[in-house]
Amino acid sequence: MRFLRCLTYFFGMALLASPAYGQPAAGIEIEFEVTDTLSEPLAYATVELKARGSGKIHAATTDFTGKCTFALPAGLYDASIAYVGYETRHMTVESAGEGPSHYEVRLRAFAFAIRDVVVTASESKGGTSSSTIDRKAMEHIQPSSFADLLALLPGGSSSSPQLSEPNTIHLREIGVSDDDYATSSLGTSFVIDGAPVRNDANMQYVPGIDQLLERKTFINKGVDMRSISTDEIRHVEIVRGIPSVEYGDLTSGLVKIERKRGGNALAARFKADMDSKLFYLGKGFEIPDRRLTVNLGADLLDSKADPRNKLENYKRLTGSLRVHKTWDGFSGHTIALGTNLDYTGSFDNRKVDPESNNGNLDEFKSEYNRFALSADFDYMSKDDGFFRALEVVASVDYSRDRIERRKFCQVTRPTAVPNSLSPGEHDAQFLEPSYIADLTVDGQPLNAYAKAVAKFGIESATTSSTIIAGADWSLDKNLGRGQVYDMLRPLSSDASTRPRAYSDIPAQHDLGLFVEDDTSVKLGRSRLDVMAGVRVTTMLNLSEAYALRGRFYFDPRANVRFSFPAAKLGRRTLETAVSGGVGWHTKTPTMSQLYPAPLYYDFQQLNYYHSDPAFRRINMVTYVVDPTNYSLGAARNFKWEVRGDITLDGNRLSFTYFEEDMESGFRTANRYASYTRKQYDYSGVDDTQLTGPPSLDGMPYTIDTLVRASATVTNGSRTRKRGVEFTFSSQRIESLRTRLTITGAWFRTEYDNSDPVYYNPETVINGKSLVYTGIYASDGNYIREMWHTNFMIDTDIPRLGLGFSFTFQCRWHYRQYNGFKSSRPFAYFGPDGAVHAYTDESAADPLLKWLIRSYNEAAYRWENVPFYMTTNLKVTKKLFREKVMAAMFVTQMFNYMPSYVVDGVRVRRHASPYFGMEVNFRL
Repeated sequence: MRFLRCLTYFFGMALLASPAYGQPAAGIEIEFEVTDTLSEPLAYATVELKARGSGKIHAATTDFTGKCTFALPAGLYDASIAYVGYETRHMTVESAGEGPSHYEVRLRAFAFAIRDVVVTASESKGGTSSSTIDRKAMEHIQPSSFADLLALLPGGSSSSPQLSEPNTIHLREIGVSDDDYATSSLGTSFVIDGAPVRNDANMQYVPGIDQLLERKTFINKGVDMRSISTDEIRHVEIVRGIPSVEYGDLTSGLVKIERKRGGNALAARFKADMDSKLFYLGKGFEIPDRRLTVNLGADLLDSKADPRNKLENYKRLTGSLRVHKTWDGFSGHTIALGTNLDYTGSFDNRKVDPESNNGNLDEFKSEYNRFALSADFDYMSKDDGFFRALEVVASVDYSRDRIERRKFCQVTRPTAVPNSLSPGEHDAQFLEPSYIADLTVDGQPLNAYAKAVAKFGIESATTSSTIIAGADWSLDKNLGRGQVYDMLRPLSSDASTRPRAYSDIPAQHDLGLFVEDDTSVKLGRSRLDVMAGVRVTTMLNLSEAYALRGRFYFDPRANVRFSFPAAKLGRRTLETAVSGGVGWHTKTPTMSQLYPAPLYYDFQQLNYYHSDPAFRRINMVTYVVDPTNYSLGAARNFKWEVRGDITLDGNRLSFTYFEEDMESGFRTANRYASYTRKQYDYSGVDDTQLTGPPSLDGMPYTIDTLVRASATVTNGSRTRKRGVEFTFSSQRIESLRTRLTITGAWFRTEYDNSDPVYYNPETVINGKSLVYTGIYASDGNYIREMWHTNFMIDTDIPRLGLGFSFTFQCRWHYRQYNGFKSSRPFAYFGPDGAVHAYTDESAADPLLKWLIRSYNEAAYRWENVPFYMTTNLKVTKKLFREKVMAAMFVTQMFNYMPSYVVDGVRVRRHASPYFGMEVNFRL
């Protein structure tokens, strides 16, 4: 029965987190003590008393000593004492006299009472496709961060963790390594205890091309899942389909995280694997008679990309304090108030070994410290009238992001310092031949959020409707200093940006309004569920120059589910249902997309380098370009799906076909323009006559024209998703205590660019760069297809406290296609800035012919990757009356990866096993 008590513990926590009928503050005291037949106390047993005559119900749950107390008016009460896995006890008690009454209740266990344990994600039986992951499944997969949970989704797979770089989410897609198609991850909303995790004010990047940081930054990519610890999570729902209109600022999906509430256990966890170590400590406090819960938790993760390399590591430190109080002594309503205080620290360090870098310094350090405060207020009516509840959520979080970059820099020729802040001609300084560059990127995102939702209900004999109406508001502001560095010692000599304080950027405000009706209709033995609503989103605090100012986006969404009557097939019961959903989803641009940094183009006009520094002169002309796209709009995604759900005596099959089309995703596009400069001829300067730097007065020069590209954000990315998801879960075979779970998906994802493509070949002809830029219809597209299936066999033996699973991960089919890029432009522009049609005469021109691009056709064809299979093993063992649990896992233990041939070249594949273990304490 120890196994059942552990399960009842979790059941009790969920019960205490939900509204319950209470007892009056004054009356005659009655105490219940609930035990099993061995006199062992049963914690979280439910005791329900119904007053004879009035019918009023009083309910409570027992504490860890198996006791609970009521204060009741005098009279007779019908008592019902229940505990999972035990027979319910019914008895009559009397509240009388002046002294307290004490009742000892012993419950008898069922002859067979083993509650099933689910160690995978469970598919929702609601109107939209979503997966639910509970605490038991998390304990079984032994995650280090939230990213590990995605392996439980249809189409997901377990692999070696990659904690040395940001982990962003990709739902229902295969993904490509192109930042122009990152809107899917940016448009996935994470909501923790009702408060969203916003990342729109993240502007942490390092200017210039820096290979060391190329995979470290995740600006405009959404939430870094490494920063989300799983040990304090009780329940996760990942909505892949059409979510309620209550949730906005998303395009791809919704992740709803609910953390633990209540309990009195002290929990600790230690995990070690090949690359990382994790420590966790958590404690719950619960006072049932006061309806008060307090939870504390903290964890530390220390990861190295390679245990042999101490120069690159990632660390995470989190802490959480959560308090929840319920007042149930009111006659007509219940009030609940919760407050959460959270800290998240994320530290990403990287150094290049000087011995492998010619003794030169090259290091990177990133720190992320987030402090969050949130509160939720619930007013719940006890009446069955039209008004049912009012929910209010408010949160504010402040982050201190800091990137420190230190690098040894060296120039091989006289180079100007890029430090001009205004346009025009000016003299510049020479860079030192070698120096140490120090750069600090100081970001201080401040996010605020508030939401109010009113709930109403209408019920009849055959119909039940729940109506919600509400509004939410969010604020994003960055209070940081931005990029701070010595302009005489820049990190890059050709950087086109200058220091800019992030605090100078206006705050971003989003406002959303929504209304929704969720109706359930009984049609004989069938049932129809319809959820339909609309959400309106707009952005505030924008200047009149932006097209988004005053614009409203309407997101209608609907989900329908029809449940057929249960049918008898012999002794078995067949339950079937079909459902479908359709809707629009909108994600507004981020701060860095709305307010990009000005670009500074510095062109050298004179570089007179003398052996005597007093006679040197370097003259530049600077152009300042505003890359802001004032016509930028929100990213919009249209989804629809159909689902089927079949259950036969505990064996369940669910499948979904879906399509998504996001035609206005965010991307960075290059726009070219022509710039002129003077090229001074200093050949006539007599250096023997100089008394200082040469004068430009009277110095001959020629006018030179150059072309430069400026990057601007557009809505040109299109992402189209199609696919089939399926999940089959068998009933556990009791003789073997084993169940088979099959999850899988077929995904087809197409990525395309709807914007014209500007391209300059940067060809040098007769010592001069080509000043013509071609405009092309297409820059290619990507198509990815995948068919993946996981076969999991999991066995649970409560008598031994042993659970293990063996998973076969099969990639049946994978192929990819990179589409042709336009080789011939349809138009071009030159030094005059005018756009001209590109004709056959243009193709014959000695200069314009260079705009025709040539490609290897072999790079633009389907590439097929044959079948491969990997296997995973996970084992858990409970010890010392379930107070200790030891677990281990091996990912990619046995692998079948046959080699294959492409164009006569044999491709060999392999996967290395990854293993680890952990120990959990629950005291």
